[in-house]
Amino acid sequence: MANAYQEWNVVKKNKFGRKQERVFGVDGKKIYNSKRGQLRGGNQTGVQRAERNISTIVKLDILPTDPKTFKITWMDDRDVYNIEYTCETTRECAEIVAKINYTREKFK
Repeated sequence: MANAYQEWNVVKKNKFGRKQERVFGVDGKKIYNSKRGQLRGGNQTGVQRAERNISTIVKLDILPTDPKTFKITWMDDRDVYNIEYTCETTRECAEIVAKINYTREKFK
């Protein structure tokens, strides 16, 4: 099931500190970001990066101060930046991080 597509509602805090409600999707190779209410693969207007390869993740951590929030450090064209995602529950947060970590280990 690690390769199966799953999605969760999250609040993304972008690199400028702005909070945005998003659907966060993960499959065996990519992470997807879409506005809530849009279908995956549909028109992604307003979303700068609709998908990223899991291989571009440098670091992934659950915040010790908030177990519902995880931070991904991304590498993009030699630029490194952090994005925080807050889940509805601590269980969802742990599930997302475990799925991404499993996929990262599998393809090392």
